[in-house]
Amino acid sequence: MILLDRAIKYAEDVVNGKEITTWEVKKQCEIFLNDYNNKQYQDGFKFYFDKDKLKIINDLLKLMNFATGFVADEQVLENLAPFQCFFITNIFGWRFKDNKNKFRYNDNTLFIARKNSKTATIALVFILLMLTEQNYSEFYSICLTKELASEIKKIMAQIINASPLIKKYFTISLPKTGQITCKLTHSYFEPRVSEAGKNNSIRPSAFVSDEHANFTENSNFTAMQSGQRNVINPLV
Repeated sequence: MILLDRAIKYAEDVVNGKEITTWEVKKQCEIFLNDYNNKQYQDGFKFYFDKDKLKIINDLLKLMNFATGFVADEQVLENLAPFQCFFITNIFGWRFKDNKNKFRYNDNTLFIARKNSKTATIALVFILLMLTEQNYSEFYSICLTKELASEIKKIMAQIINASPLIKKYFTISLPKTGQITCKLTHSYFEPRVSEAGKNNSIRPSAFVSDEHANFTENSNFTAMQSGQRNVINPLV
């Protein structure tokens, strides 16, 4: 499986010093390799790695194409960077042993410099969630302005429109801050601004706080999290 094989190789390269990164990423790679090779088989360990679930994600990525850049019109799976494979693999592969539909990791953080495919990575995760999570799930991006919040929607729309094998299963509204709806699951994605009072009535299955370091207070972030209390996989 391409996704898993590349994720494992990335983790091994980081641990062995072939891939230069921060100590936090190196520690996460060490945890991944130990959990994958050893701890998941121990009775007292609560999590396991579900290859069947990840195979679905792997195969869905075969149906998607990138829309821009040097890999425009090329298959997503074949052109993912190693760190992207590692990130996606950890989100969708690790599950609770007593509930295979529940993700191990709910809080996922990317510290990436500009122009290094951060937005594209998150856009892919949202498209995958819309196709695989519970029916009628809600997904959001929050940022300081509507323009910035809509960046993820723009990339999602580009990928969907460049991917004829999945395009027919989505409806994309024209306004920048309009919804993207999955016809298969009736789930939708919507960009929102960081105003807590306007986000108290929603139920996010997952949301991304883009440019989070620029937020001056956390009321909006807290409001979004409070809406996830009855969600099986409250991803952030």
